[in-house]
Amino acid sequence: MLCMVGCPVRSIRRSDSLEISIKDWCIGCGLCAKNCPYDNISLHEYQNNPMVPETGKLKVIKKATVCDLCGQHAEPSCVYACPHDAAHRVEPQKFFELQTMGLSFPDKSNP
Repeated sequence: MLCMVGCPVRSIRRSDSLEISIKDWCIGCGLCAKNCPYDNISLHEYQNNPMVPETGKLKVIKKATVCDLCGQHAEPSCVYACPHDAAHRVEPQKFFELQTMGLSFPDKSNP
């Protein structure tokens, strides 16, 4: 994967399931985000920023993040939270079989 090439601390990896993960020791250099051909890696501010003693202000620390599809949950949070029911997580083969048969995807709000 192009995103893994050049990471100075080797914090971006593939898991056994082949999903991309970024480890806690990411230094926020942004090289993985720059190299990602799909724009799926972003830099986000870290929550526990240390105080800079000289200025008394919080130091901005960014780390790379990538969507893990909320693998630890029943469905991705973006699907659950979408107020318009526009986001769906589907199994591609079943979804496209329904589409080719002229059937629509089932509405999750009306089981």
